[in-house]
Amino acid sequence: MISQTTSPEGTDLFFRSVIQDYVHHEWIVKRNWLAREVETRLQVPDCRFLLLTAEPGFGKSTFLAQMALEHLDWLTYFIRRDQRTPLGDSGAHSFLLQIGFQLAVNFPHLFDSEQVRIAVEQRIEKLDSTGEVVGVELGKIYASPFHQRVLQIHQNIQEQKGKVTGVRIGEWYADNRSLPLNNLQYMALIDPATSLQRIDPQKQIVILVDALDELRYRDTDQTLLSWLSQCPSLPPNVRFILTSRPDNTLLHDFRSSQQPWLQEIAIYADNPKIQEDISSYISSWMLEQRVQETLRFMGKHEHEFVRQAVEKANGNFGYAGAVGRTIEHAIEREDQQELNAALDLSKLPPTLPGLYAFFLRRIKDSIARDSVEIQSITAKRQPIYLPAWDALYRPILGSLSIAAEPLSIRQIAFFGRTPAAIPWVQSALDRLKQFLNQGSDGYQFFHSSVMEFLTGVDTASLYPDLYMNPAEWHAGIVAYYQGEALSWSESAWSGDTSPDDYGWCWLIHHMIGADDTNGLQQCFRTGFLKQKEILGYSPDRLQADFTSALSFFSQRGDLSSMVLIASSFQRLTGTTDLFKYESFPVWLGLLAASANDESQIKRMMVYIEGQPPGEDRIRMISEFLIGIGEHQLAGDFRETHRIELEKLVRDAPEKSGLDLLAAEALGDVDQAFHLAKLYNQQPSAQRICRIIKLVQRHSNHPRAASLLVYLLERENDRSYPASRTFDAILASFGLLWNSSERIPALENAIRIFLRGGVNPDGISALFIAVYLIDQPETLYSLLDFAVRGRGSSELLTRALLYMGWFDPELEHQDLVHSVLHVRARESAGKIKTPNGRALQFPGNFPIWRSRILAAHLDDFWLTQGTQNCRAHEAILSPVFLLWAKLVHDSDTLDKIVDLDLSALSPAYESFFSRDSHEFIEWIELGQALCCVGRITLSQKLLERFNALINKKNATAHSVYDRNSFGSFLRNSLILGVVWCEGAVLGIAIALLSVLLIRILYLLLVVITLRWQISTYWNWLRRNPASQHIIQVFSNKQGKTRNLAWWLEGTNIWQFVVINFLEGGREDLAIRAIPAVLEPQHFIHQLQPRWWRRQSHLNALRRLGRSFLESIKSSDGEDWQTLLEELVDLWQAKVSFCFSAAGVRLVMKGCLTMEGLILITRRFTPGKSISLDKPHEMDLLIEAIDSIEDDRDFLSACRALKNIRVSDHVCPRLVSSVLQSALLRSKNTFAETT
Repeated sequence: MISQTTSPEGTDLFFRSVIQDYVHHEWIVKRNWLAREVETRLQVPDCRFLLLTAEPGFGKSTFLAQMALEHLDWLTYFIRRDQRTPLGDSGAHSFLLQIGFQLAVNFPHLFDSEQVRIAVEQRIEKLDSTGEVVGVELGKIYASPFHQRVLQIHQNIQEQKGKVTGVRIGEWYADNRSLPLNNLQYMALIDPATSLQRIDPQKQIVILVDALDELRYRDTDQTLLSWLSQCPSLPPNVRFILTSRPDNTLLHDFRSSQQPWLQEIAIYADNPKIQEDISSYISSWMLEQRVQETLRFMGKHEHEFVRQAVEKANGNFGYAGAVGRTIEHAIEREDQQELNAALDLSKLPPTLPGLYAFFLRRIKDSIARDSVEIQSITAKRQPIYLPAWDALYRPILGSLSIAAEPLSIRQIAFFGRTPAAIPWVQSALDRLKQFLNQGSDGYQFFHSSVMEFLTGVDTASLYPDLYMNPAEWHAGIVAYYQGEALSWSESAWSGDTSPDDYGWCWLIHHMIGADDTNGLQQCFRTGFLKQKEILGYSPDRLQADFTSALSFFSQRGDLSSMVLIASSFQRLTGTTDLFKYESFPVWLGLLAASANDESQIKRMMVYIEGQPPGEDRIRMISEFLIGIGEHQLAGDFRETHRIELEKLVRDAPEKSGLDLLAAEALGDVDQAFHLAKLYNQQPSAQRICRIIKLVQRHSNHPRAASLLVYLLERENDRSYPASRTFDAILASFGLLWNSSERIPALENAIRIFLRGGVNPDGISALFIAVYLIDQPETLYSLLDFAVRGRGSSELLTRALLYMGWFDPELEHQDLVHSVLHVRARESAGKIKTPNGRALQFPGNFPIWRSRILAAHLDDFWLTQGTQNCRAHEAILSPVFLLWAKLVHDSDTLDKIVDLDLSALSPAYESFFSRDSHEFIEWIELGQALCCVGRITLSQKLLERFNALINKKNATAHSVYDRNSFGSFLRNSLILGVVWCEGAVLGIAIALLSVLLIRILYLLLVVITLRWQISTYWNWLRRNPASQHIIQVFSNKQGKTRNLAWWLEGTNIWQFVVINFLEGGREDLAIRAIPAVLEPQHFIHQLQPRWWRRQSHLNALRRLGRSFLESIKSSDGEDWQTLLEELVDLWQAKVSFCFSAAGVRLVMKGCLTMEGLILITRRFTPGKSISLDKPHEMDLLIEAIDSIEDDRDFLSACRALKNIRVSDHVCPRLVSSVLQSALLRSKNTFAETT
C-alpha cells in the first residue's frame, strides 16, 4: 500500500495516485530487463542524467511508475499528470519546489534547523545618544521554504540613549515564487545533496522525470528542460532518469550542454526484449475464456495468434493495448461481432492511428441508421429526430478531445452542445467505452494518443469524417461559460453567472485554444484572476493562466496585450497578504463562524493548507481554529492537524508563544493558561503579546487575573525603569473588564506600578486599564496622589484630559482646582496636551472620548517611536478594546475610522492610514468589536478594510489603466500650462539670464584649460626635456595613490597615453595607465573619439592586451576579446551584434548589462543599436536571465530602451523579460512591467 503525502500546494507530493493508475491493471507487464539496465547505468561515476527515449506507445510512463513503486525513496515528477490530462506548470520553479519538499520528507535531517541558525549575544554597559547597535544586518535574505529560520538575538544594554536594532534586513524573499531560480536550485537540491554526500557517501538521490517531450508545447524560457540544460554542476550523488520521445530538436541543447554527464538508452521497436514484453502482454488476453473460444471457432492456434499479434504491434504497446481494450469491452458487452473483428488480425490496419480509425468507423457504421430524439421547446410540437453520430457521438468525442480533465456526463453534454437528453449521452458513452476511462471524477480518453489522433492534422486529410477541429470545440466550452452575454464583464465572475470549478481552472486554457483574443483581454481586464484568488485557488493556478496568456500574445507579437496581461497579474501578486498579520485569521474566523459562512471557511482552509510548511503555516492553522471555535467544519480541520498541534504543546514552552496558540486551537484553554507560566527564561515580546491576546479572548477564565499579576511582577523585577513590555501588561489589566476579579487585580497592578516609580508611559498604560474597568474612584485617588506632590507633572496633565471621560460636567471642582493650582499655566476651559495641541470639551461625548484617546496615543507613540510600538503589538489589545467600547453604532464607527485629521492628533495619521503598509490596527479593532459583541460593526469594518486594500492596490498600479493615465496626463498638462503662464514665466526669464552668464563663464574656463593642457603636451612631445619629465611621472605612477586616483577620475590618463605615443614612447604609455584601474573601469573609460589615428588604435590593442594580461584576472581572455571586438566595431569592420565575450562577462557578474550597452553605444557613434538576429536575441535573453541582483536586473531592463528591436523578435524579448521578472520580488516585477 502506498502512503499518501500532501504537498504544500495541496496536491499529491509524490504522485502516488498517478503511479497507482499506471500499475494497477491486471495486464501490466514489468520490464525487469530494462530496470536492470537503468540501475547499471546509474552506477557509472560520471552519470548525472539518464535519458530514456522511445516512440509513443512504448510504455515509458508505466515503466517509470514501476520504478517509483519499487524505490519509494526515489523522487518523482510527472510533467503530464496521466496519459490524458494536459500538463500543469512545467516551470523549473515548480519542479524544484516539488523535489525540495520530497527531499524534506525523505531526508528531514538534511534540512536541520541548526544548519541555518543565527545566534547573536551583545552586552553593552552604556550607549549614548549618538551611538547605534545592530545585532544582525543582512542585506538580503532568501528564506528557504524547506528550513525553519532560527534567529536568536540577545542584547543586554545597561543604559540606552542611542538607537538599538535587533535585526536589519534589506530585502526578505519569503514567498516561494519570489525566490530567484539560482538560489532555489541550491536550497531545494544541490545543498541537501551535498550534505547527504558527507553523511552517507554511498547514498544516491534519484529523480524520475516523465515526458520531457510534453514541453514542446510550452513557449517559455523557464521550463524544466531549459533548467536541466543550464543547471550548475550537480553533486556526484544526484541522478536524473528522464523519459522522452526521440525529439532531436527539443533535446539538442540539453544533449550538447550535458554531454559529459549524459547516459542514453534508446529503445526501438525491433528490440527482442520489446517483442518479448508485448508477447507476454498479449498472452495475458489468452486467459479469457471467451477469447480462447473465439480463436478456436476461427480455427486459429493460440501461439500462432500471439506471434502474429506481436508482429502486428511492431513493438508498440499502445497498439497492443488498443486491441486489448477492444477485446475487453466486447467481452463485457457480449458483442461477439466486435470480438471477432478485434481478433481478426489480418483486417486490422498496421498503424495506431489507422487502428483508432478502424474501430471508430465500426461504431459509426453500426449507428448509421440510429436517430436521437430531441425534445421540442414547445410541448405542442412533435419530437425531432437527428442522426446519432452528428447529434450525439461527435459532440462527445469533440468535447473529450480537448478536455483538460475528466468530465462528468452533464459537462460532456453541455460542452459539446448536444441537443440530446442525458440518458442518450450515457448510452453513447457506454458504446465508446473501449476508448474511455471512467473514474469517480468523470470520463476521459484512456491515452493521450486518442486525443492526438482526433485533433491531428494528418487525421484531417486521411480521415476527415473523424477529425475534430480543436479550435471549434474549445470555442464551444468558452461559449458555454459566456452564456448569452455579448462580452465578459466583472459581473461574470460573481453570482449565479460565475463559472464552476472547471471553468475557473481551465477557461483561459480554452480561450487560448479557441484563439479568442478579445475574450482573453476582457478576462484579464475585468478581474478574472482577482476573483479566482479570492475563491482560494493556488498561486500555481494563477501563474499558469498568466504564463499561458503571455505566451499566446507573445507568439502573435501583440505587445499591448502582453502589457495588459502582465499588469493584471502584477496587480494580483502585488496585493497585501493579510494572513501574515498576527490575529487576522482569528478575526476572519470569528466573522465567518458567526455568519455560518461555510464557503468562506472552506476557502480559508484551502488557502492555509496551501502555505509552505513552517511557523507561519502552523500559526495560521491555530489562529483560524481559534476563530471558528466549535463550528461544525472545525472538527475535521482540527483532527487533520492534531498531530502537529499536539507536538507543539508537548514540546512546550516555546519562546514565541506558538504553544499557547496550539493549545487554544485544540480547545484546551486551561492548558494554554498553564503553559503561559512555564517559560522560565525572559519571554519574547511576541510571547507576551500572545499571552495578552489569550487573556483578551478568555477574560473570565479564573487564571486570567493572576496570570497578568504574575507577568507584571516578573517584568518589574527584571527591568528598571519599567520597560515597554511592563507598560503593555499594565494596560492589559483593562482586558479584565467583565471579570469578577478585575478590581483586586487592578489594585495589585497599581501597587506594583507605584513601587517601581512613576513614568509617563506607565501612567498612560494605567489610565487605559482604569478606563476599561470603568473605575472613576481609582482615577480620583491617583489624581489626589499627584496633587499631594508624590506624582509627576505628566500625571497632572493627563489627569485634566481624562476628567472629561468620567466627569464631563466637572462636578469634582475642588480636585480640578487643586490640579490647576499646581499647573497654573493651564486653564479650565482649554486644556493642552503634552505636545502642546489644544483641545476643547465638545458636546458630542463619544467623539470627545475618542479625541482624548487620540491625544494620549499621540504622546505615547512619540515617546517610544512608531516602529517600536508596532514591533510590540501587546499594547494594541487593550487600546483597541477601549476603542471598541466607544463604538455604539455605525455612525460612531465611521467617525473613529474616518478621522478629521485637521482636528485630531497626528497619531491618527498612522492609525487607519490609507498609505500605510501595516494593518495591525484594523485587525485589532475588528477583534475587539467581536469581543464586546458588536459582530455587525466588525463585519462592516472588514468590508471597509477590504475596500481600502483593493483601492490601495488599484491606485498603486493605476499606471496600467490607459484611461486613468490619459486623464492624469491631460490634467497635468492643463495644470502645467496654467501654472507656467503665471508664476513660472516671469521667474524663468530672470533666472535664464543669470544661468546663461554662468554657463558662458564655465565654458570659457574649460576651453582655456583645455588649450593650455594641449599646448603643454605638444611642448612636452617636442622638447628634449620631456623624456626627463616622462621618467619622473612614470616613476611616481602607481606609487602615489592620489595621482593615480586623479588620473582615473578625470580620464586624463588616456590623453597622457596618447601624447606618450606621439612622443614615440609606447614603453612608457602602458605605465601611464593607472594601476588602480580594474578591467571594467578600463573598458568603461575608453573614449574612442580620442583614438582617431590608425596607429593609435593599433597601439590601443597592444596596450589593452598588455594591461589586461598584467592584471592576471581569470576573465582576462574575455576582457581582451571584448576590447578587440569594440575596436573592430569602431573601425566599422563588423556590424553590431552583442559581444559573446561581453555577455559572458555579464553572466559572470564582472560587467553589468547597462554597462555593456553603454560601452557598445560609445563605440558606435551616429549608429542606432539594432537587434534583429535570433542568435543575438538568445545571447541577450541568456544574459538577462543570469543576473541575480534585482537592482542590476532593473538597470538592464532600463538599458534595453536604447536598443532598437525588430518586430519579429520583440515579443519574444518582452515575454522572456517578464517571465524572468515573475520569478523575482514583487516590486521588481512591478517596475519591469
